[in-house]
Amino acid sequence: MTGQNTPLAANLRLMCNRYPSIADICRRMKINRQQFNKYLSGQSNPSLHNLHRIADFFGVDEAELLLPHDQFARNVFARPNTNHVPISVQRFFGAHRGEMAQSLRELQRYCGYYFMYHRSPDWPDALIKSLFVIFQDHEMTYGKTVEHQFRIDSPRSNRRIHKVESLLFLDASRIYAVERDSHVGGSNSFMLIYPSDHRALSLLPGLLMSVSMAGDRKPFASRILFEYLGRSTALKPALKTCGIYPENHKGIGVDIWSRAANTISDASGTLLPAI
Repeated sequence: MTGQNTPLAANLRLMCNRYPSIADICRRMKINRQQFNKYLSGQSNPSLHNLHRIADFFGVDEAELLLPHDQFARNVFARPNTNHVPISVQRFFGAHRGEMAQSLRELQRYCGYYFMYHRSPDWPDALIKSLFVIFQDHEMTYGKTVEHQFRIDSPRSNRRIHKVESLLFLDASRIYAVERDSHVGGSNSFMLIYPSDHRALSLLPGLLMSVSMAGDRKPFASRILFEYLGRSTALKPALKTCGIYPENHKGIGVDIWSRAANTISDASGTLLPAI
């Protein structure tokens, strides 16, 4: 039996909704993309070997992928699955599985690409613009930052690319992201992000707490902004605009400059997100 509405094809398409792209899934599974597209469209069925590989990747049994679609969506897709989650993460969140399942559902709308803006004591009087992506994989929500550490106004400066991964969860109407940077002495950073109350995502404000990359490793806090680009984006053009921008550079909008300023609140004497 073949066709777009076969249970296997429909179930695979449902599972793929959790990932940034089909290309990303195929690359991780090491399955030819054209062949996998045939599975998604129902033009052909995978061999037993590929069916096992696909089921293992998605963390389900082979037989479950063949269930009627309504039954699969209700009993398999909706359940928490920790088969591929690191044991340390399982222990950390093990006592709060219900909350994590709710967090996963609510964070689905935030999956996609963003420009991320923040300041750092490593580059005074400048704003760092990076590319940030939120994606879900095996019942967890992750973030990945790609940062170009070179000054936009100095084309000949050394272009260093810095990549950091993070774990995200939502609790009490706030998004929390914990970053682990193995390249900077095993340092950790923490981001608190305000979710959007609007139907359409645009600009998400928050706070970043991290440490300087310089030798003194001083801790610092900064306002942070996430500018939503969409579920997908043209990566090369987006990355070309990332870098370290000198104060009030016209390559960044006035509103971004204003909201990214680390202005201490006169009323509370604290650094608050630019809501």
